[in-house]
Amino acid sequence: MHGLIWFLPDFRDWPLTVAQGLQSHAPDWTFCGLVSGFEHDYDHVESSTAPAIRPLYNMDHLQRAWLTQPAETAKLEKYGEILGPQTLNRILIADRNIGRGFVAGVDLPETPLMRLTREHEHRMRYLIGLLDFLFDVFEHEKPDYVFAAGVAGALAMALAAVSEHFDVKFRNLLSTRIGTGHTITEASDGLCPSIEERFKQASLNPQIVEPWLDDARAIVTAFHDRPHGLQDTETAWQRAARPLRPIDMAALAWRAMTRRPPELINLPYPASYFAWEIRRRFRVRRMLRSGLFHTAAVLDGRKFAYFPLHITPEASTMVLAPLMTDQISVIETLAKCLPSEMRLAVKEHVPMIGRRPIEFYRRLAAIPKVVLISPTAETFDLIRRADLTCVITGTAAWEAILMKRPALCLGRALYQTVGEGFVRCEELSRLPEAISEALAVAPASDDKIAIYIASVLAESFELPKRLRFSVPADIVAAHPEISQAMVDRLLKSFEPAVDPLSQPASESSIG
Repeated sequence: MHGLIWFLPDFRDWPLTVAQGLQSHAPDWTFCGLVSGFEHDYDHVESSTAPAIRPLYNMDHLQRAWLTQPAETAKLEKYGEILGPQTLNRILIADRNIGRGFVAGVDLPETPLMRLTREHEHRMRYLIGLLDFLFDVFEHEKPDYVFAAGVAGALAMALAAVSEHFDVKFRNLLSTRIGTGHTITEASDGLCPSIEERFKQASLNPQIVEPWLDDARAIVTAFHDRPHGLQDTETAWQRAARPLRPIDMAALAWRAMTRRPPELINLPYPASYFAWEIRRRFRVRRMLRSGLFHTAAVLDGRKFAYFPLHITPEASTMVLAPLMTDQISVIETLAKCLPSEMRLAVKEHVPMIGRRPIEFYRRLAAIPKVVLISPTAETFDLIRRADLTCVITGTAAWEAILMKRPALCLGRALYQTVGEGFVRCEELSRLPEAISEALAVAPASDDKIAIYIASVLAESFELPKRLRFSVPADIVAAHPEISQAMVDRLLKSFEPAVDPLSQPASESSIG
């Protein structure tokens, strides 16, 4: 088999060790690759001889070249016919650089790619260049499968779409949102068919997940037993307002003054990033003095729905719910559809403190029924007290399901495989009916929740966050069990689907 592997600066050595494991399994397997990263990342992958990754493409160089070629409308129309016009739109929406205009409610430092694709003509050049390149690679290399770190950005979305067109297996790493569990999925929309199938079979015959049920129940018990005290409010705000270290600020200022260009086309200009850091610190102070945010006590004795803002930009909206990237619009629609006596409590995500313009919050506060809650308010307390938790694809709905509280989801997410305790509504025109259904939805049963979690455990492996991103080669080498788990999952995903009962049970690595 011939594999196409996508290497990133923060996901470089894991796929190299996976390639080594695959070649150990089958010495005649070969690999080609794409490198999105610095020159030293490209050189590192190129220097690999066991296995060799050939050919290897430098995506930073290629992106710059695509923008120099005139856009041929006829060619873009052809790709629209081949892949579907909405597929081209999704590629654009998924990218924070070429789709910058779709990223609403956040301030981002400017990158060369943002600047170069301000005009529609240049965005079309980029799309055509990207698809020309991928079609050429697939036609000449004829890969049997693609392995990627995940699906985020234009290249990842295009890889998934072109793989489907050529009937090539597309595989990517996916967080299961159960502890530090990850799996390998063939889906590009955050779902996992193997987990869904195991859950479906286990719902009919729990024996299929019997070896993992005790661990699953322990996870639920631990969730309910965990302390739900207030977050460290002072620390959260201080962390957001903390300036860069003097040495880092000096280096950034020097790069800005000397007008040194970014090393990569999708990295911010030093001057833009320097100004953005200053703005972010001032915004935190403006937020503190704005009077827009309230403690959760303002909700005492009131009926309310809870909506936690999603991190922006992020795949949770740009990839998983591409028509809902404007959260102000989503919140306004929710407020219009909620029962008249209910408030809509909106809480910011702590990592987003200082990253949005203050006008974003003023616009939200002006929407009837909306009340802004301090970012440091206790999330679990809000879910417990809320008559309804509303999300686009966020984990708060899964937490509501676990807490037996009603949930409304506007997009798709893996935890919805459980099938109970929530209502999904992907059409905003149906929101009034969906809200009524969600307010009356029955809680998910303990058995269904346990079977779902057990199904996830059976199909996943442990990958702690500290080992997920930007892990050097020596640390990767020190954890052969993780790379072997990736190899095993990949190999399993290449096999024809079989009845889970026919597979020998193995103990979960998560628990």
